[in-house]
This record gives sequence, C-alpha cells and structure tokens, in this order.
Amino acid sequence: MESTKVINGVGTPRLIVIKGTIYTSAGATTYTATSVTEAGSPSLAALKIGHRITAFVVSSGHPNKPVFAKITAIDDTGDVITVDEWIGGTPTNAQPFVVDGFVIDLPRCQEMTEVFTPDYLLHKLYPRKKKPKFRGWDYRCILDYSAFTTGDMLFDLRPAFSLGEDDRLILLPRKDAPAFQRNVFYADAISLSLYGKSAGYRKPVFVFDTTENLASWPILDGYGSNFANSYGSTGW
Repeated sequence: MESTKVINGVGTPRLIVIKGTIYTSAGATTYTATSVTEAGSPSLAALKIGHRITAFVVSSGHPNKPVFAKITAIDDTGDVITVDEWIGGTPTNAQPFVVDGFVIDLPRCQEMTEVFTPDYLLHKLYPRKKKPKFRGWDYRCILDYSAFTTGDMLFDLRPAFSLGEDDRLILLPRKDAPAFQRNVFYADAISLSLYGKSAGYRKPVFVFDTTENLASWPILDGYGSNFANSYGSTGW
C-alpha cells in the first residue's frame, strides 16, 4: 500500500535575500508566534513589509538556535512588528533581533523541475578499470512561469534581481519544508514577453544552481539539509 506520496514538502517556492544588517534591536524585546514588540520607543522607519527578521531560541544546555520570519506589518507608534510565522520556533523573550534581508514568496509555478546530477572524481586505472569518488549531487531547480506571470510577482522579486557583491540568495523550493534550503545563483538568462493585450508577461523561467553539492537525494541529513544557515543540521 502506498504511504509516501511526496517528499520534501508540497508548498510554493520561497526566496530569501541576505543583504546584511538593516536594523538591530536596541531595547528589550517580547515575542509571540506572530509579533515582535521592542521596548524604548525605537524608530522602525527603516523596516519594510517583506523584510526578513532573525532572532534566537534559547534552550538550556544547547547553543542558541537562529530562527527567522517574514515581516507582514509594522506599527511604528506601538513599536510592534507583525510576522507571518517563525521558522524554527518563537524566539525567547529579551533576545535581540536583526533585520537582514528580504523573504519573497512566489506563487505556484506552472512546473518546478529539480535536477540532481551525480558529481564524481573519476580515476581511470589500468587496465580497463575506473575508480569513482562520489562528491555528492549537483542540484538545479527550474521554476517555470513561462505560460503567464504577473507584474506584481516581478515587482516582488526586485530584491532578488538587485543582488550586491556580498549578498546571498537562498532558495526554499517548498516553503512548508524550510529545513531544505539551498544557497543558489542564477544559472541561465531570464526572458520576458508582454502577454498580448492583457496585463502580464510570458516566457520567464528561473534556473537556479546550488553553490554546494548535496549529500544525498532525497535529502536526508547532513550537508544539503538546512545548510544555507546551519551546516550539517538535519532540520529544525
């Protein structure tokens, strides 16, 4: 009897852009599952909806665990930041937070293709023998929006299109499986064609390659699972 229908989640794609420190909390903080409140009447003018906010979960006997969320609303009068959800757990009160980039949630594409290519160092031995040394899987993810794409989606992608030299781009192929996140770069050109007389575009296909090999496929643990933020972690 079939028991496993899908692996590594079924959610929509998510991109994270790490751009360095945009804002650091200065006062004592209080966290809930969907909010951050900072004491001391700080100015939150530098914050934007869509920014990534990071903090820590403190657990006795263990290193502090970094967690993050996407900012969905900002109340500068009440000093309250609303977030969608904390990935990894609600931060511990009084822990400082940092805003360091953007979280971009993409709609479901027409087709998402993941390509796992084995990477071998191959030694040819005499006579007629080969000695392969397996170095993991080279990973490629193709997000196909070629049938139709809205201008709003392209507008949301602006931070991912304007990467600085030291910025990082992280892909979560499915946002409901946040442990599987990969450092990526654009591996092919992106085409745009205005769609007839209607408001929208055709042809964009986003091709991402990882900067590090994956250890296994399907990804089980170790290098390749959550490595974008925490090397070797088996997930949250």
